[in-house]
Amino acid sequence: MATERKQMITLGPTIGGVLLAGLLVNPVPSSQVVATGLDNPRGLASGADGTLYVAEAGRGGPCVPERRGGHICAGPTGAITAIRNGQVRRIVTGLPSQASPAGAEAVGPSDVSVDDGGTPQYTTGPGALVADGRSRIVVSPGGGALQRLGIRGRAGTIASFADHGTTSVTRGPDGALYTGGGTGVRRLPPHGNPEPYAAGPPVTDLAWSSDGHLYVLESSALIRVGPRRTRQVIIAGLRFPGGLTIQGHAAYVTTCSICRATGSVLRIKIP
Repeated sequence: MATERKQMITLGPTIGGVLLAGLLVNPVPSSQVVATGLDNPRGLASGADGTLYVAEAGRGGPCVPERRGGHICAGPTGAITAIRNGQVRRIVTGLPSQASPAGAEAVGPSDVSVDDGGTPQYTTGPGALVADGRSRIVVSPGGGALQRLGIRGRAGTIASFADHGTTSVTRGPDGALYTGGGTGVRRLPPHGNPEPYAAGPPVTDLAWSSDGHLYVLESSALIRVGPRRTRQVIIAGLRFPGGLTIQGHAAYVTTCSICRATGSVLRIKIP
């Protein structure tokens, strides 16, 4: 059983830069590990008090043979973890998880967001979300739709995507929703249809900074998207990044997001 007190949902150029393959690459910023030993860490969120929240997909559980061969390894090992002042603590445990026999590549809690009251909201399986007032905006597990989930569990579709590749969602400073996926970033205005915003490689996660810059997490790099859709590499060589959040002048990224017991949260200084 999940032990929790939280609500659960199911479901430009710069000085010193170098131009390389059409991207602006800055000197490698300073970074540090703020948490490690995590199980398949995925989405990240920031609380107003500076607390970081991580969705851990878990490590599966006991393995049993499948009828068609192979094994299925499932158990209540998913969790939501809080990081504050150097302390790492799982505040919600017992969430469902399914993984390989080695406990890697797990399917379980995949995203977390913080609502206006400071309460973490999270998924218990595949799918991304962002808290939006008293409701949640959720990417469907298959990435084919964006839905609003009310406080009483009522769901309404906001938008549908033909490519079924949406992986992440966030609210922009202009009030529009922005989604990341297989073709880059889309923008969904408050009254209108989804429109391309920044084409590029597949996006794992995305977040806006308080000074109005959009950051996107790709397969191994953190990118800043400029006002004219320029792409500036902040850091490359990330290992299996899974989630992104911004606090002040730092980006926080989960790495080794498909690894058991060796997943980490990395703090990266941003310009």
